[in-house]
Amino acid sequence: MGLHLTNDSRGEIEHCDFSSNGKSELRIERGADPVLRNCTIHHSPGAGVFVLSNARGVFEECSIHANAACGVEVRSGARLTFRKCRIAEGKFHGALVKDGAEATFEECEIIGNANHGVASEAKGHAILRRCRVNRNRRPGVAASEEGRLTVEGCDLRNNASGAFSIAPGCQVTRTSNQE
Repeated sequence: MGLHLTNDSRGEIEHCDFSSNGKSELRIERGADPVLRNCTIHHSPGAGVFVLSNARGVFEECSIHANAACGVEVRSGARLTFRKCRIAEGKFHGALVKDGAEATFEECEIIGNANHGVASEAKGHAILRRCRVNRNRRPGVAASEEGRLTVEGCDLRNNASGAFSIAPGCQVTRTSNQE
């Protein structure tokens, strides 16, 4: 593991490169609340960023790419914000939000992932604003198992199976998107 933040830890991390360090490059949990800026997180044998257990955090202008699982996995009540990040070329979803977690993506580029660009499941809530979600091998954004999606002003074109995949029982708000 490249970096493990836990037990209400705080801090600002800038201009770091996390690569090939173990199961996940970054693990953030148990109330930790970091800010990461201009970091590169890549080539993890697991998720690039794994966040759980009511953690918080902000990622700004980071590149999260070429990870063997999800680029970003947010679960178990965690709340994260990604601004102007690139989440790309992952072997599974670009981002997975589940188990009551919430993740906001603002002006992000989520491209070229092997599954969905962003998936929300098991009462997770993914919020996308002014993002480009393109060239993913499944629909750009997906909701299942009572997942929630809010998608506003996003470019969702050129995904292999369309813009959206929405299972029954999911709540989706779509506004001013290019599909």
